[in-house]
Amino acid sequence: MSEEKLKRIEQIKQDWADEVRKIDSDSEVKGLGQKKYNKPYKDLEKKYLLLLREAINKNI
Repeated sequence: MSEEKLKRIEQIKQDWADEVRKIDSDSEVKGLGQKKYNKPYKDLEKKYLLLLREAINKNI
C-alpha cells in the first residue's frame, strides 16, 4: 500500500474514534435504552466502514 493510502486510512480511523468519543461524552445518550443507545454507534460504523472500504480499494 502506498504511503498516501495508509495516511488516508489512519485519518479515517482517527476521525471515527473522535466521533465515538463525542458520543461517549454525550450525557443524553447514556440515559437511553440499549437499542437506542447503540444506534449512533451503528450509524457511525456504516459511515466509516464505507469510507475505509473506498480508501482501501482506491488505487493511489
